Amino acid sequence: MELINYDFESAIEGGFAKLFAASNIDLRIADDIDEGELPDECVLLELDSGGALGEQHQNAAGEYNHYSGTLDLTIRTPRVSGDQVATTAGFKSRHTELVARTRQLLEEIDSADITANWLDRDSYTVSGAGTTAANGIYVRNGSSAGNAKYTLSSGVTELFDLEFVNAPPVYWQIYDKTESEQLYKVESDSTIPPFTGWATAGAYATMDGVSDMITYATDYAVASRTATAMMRVTSLGNRTMWIESGGAFIFTPTATGVWELLTSTVAIVGGNIQWRSGSDLDISDLRIYENGVEVDRWLHAELESGDLDGLTAANSIRPLATGTYDGGTGGLGAPAGSPAPTLALTQNAISPTRIKPTGTSRENDERQRMTTLSYEIQFTIT
Repeated sequence: MELINYDFESAIEGGFAKLFAASNIDLRIADDIDEGELPDECVLLELDSGGALGEQHQNAAGEYNHYSGTLDLTIRTPRVSGDQVATTAGFKSRHTELVARTRQLLEEIDSADITANWLDRDSYTVSGAGTTAANGIYVRNGSSAGNAKYTLSSGVTELFDLEFVNAPPVYWQIYDKTESEQLYKVESDSTIPPFTGWATAGAYATMDGVSDMITYATDYAVASRTATAMMRVTSLGNRTMWIESGGAFIFTPTATGVWELLTSTVAIVGGNIQWRSGSDLDISDLRIYENGVEVDRWLHAELESGDLDGLTAANSIRPLATGTYDGGTGGLGAPAGSPAPTLALTQNAISPTRIKPTGTSRENDERQRMTTLSYEIQFTIT
């Protein structure tokens, strides 16, 4: 497996910021870079998340979940004598006190501190995606339409976004940034990504049940075949696909207003097949099988909106066996293939597991005293 590094700095730094704030110490992190001039007294944190510890540190899904890096904290205080009075008895100066308190905070972190400061669920693991490259750890990376956005990266390259889209109907999506393609989506107005309910994303065709039809130029030799259809209906009852040689594929929806992957009855099929007028439904992925082998597939993804009349429904297996729309309208926001029942999200906790001192350095100038405490840090994603 290729070693993949992720940018976890913001999540780890945010936890340290909360830890120090609880002790009334002004900690400045990378996210504060645009907040103007630094105060005379503060602690500056610099974190390099490094990389995975090795292939032995993988979870059950094969993802790296234990990382190492370096941590430097620079304690800055002014050299003005009046500002150097310690606030705690027993310390020679404010600078000495602040260095000692910083050391104590870092070297005495316990489970209660981790729960209070790092378990803020600032990343998600995506698993079970049919596009396997989209599986992995998505770390917070800015925002989208007012909600947090999360990104799966490899090194310095951002690969996939997990983001909210505020376009009716509102939804969350997993977006392939390399191919500029929406892979998965789930309609939801939640402020956090839904854990389940995901489906492959795409367009679909709507049949009005009055006069709309689709005819597929299959020209089948007579044989036994079955069909599957990704379908959504507004009322229950069988939906029938007619066969030129006689007979029909019968689909039986079990619910209204939701997409279902339905399997037809077995039929003896010859010639062309057709959705005739009277078949009110939304149709996305239609597949025909012969002896268990898929022989034809239409996605009905020609238009995201508008009139389909006269357009061709492309066949992704046999390019010449196209469908022809007689009426119908296009829509966006339905599955373009099978549902993604195995795709799931889990929230992660990114927290330190080991902080080991590696050195101390001091540097003073006319205005300030500065002490830098250096540490090796290890952290895990759970």
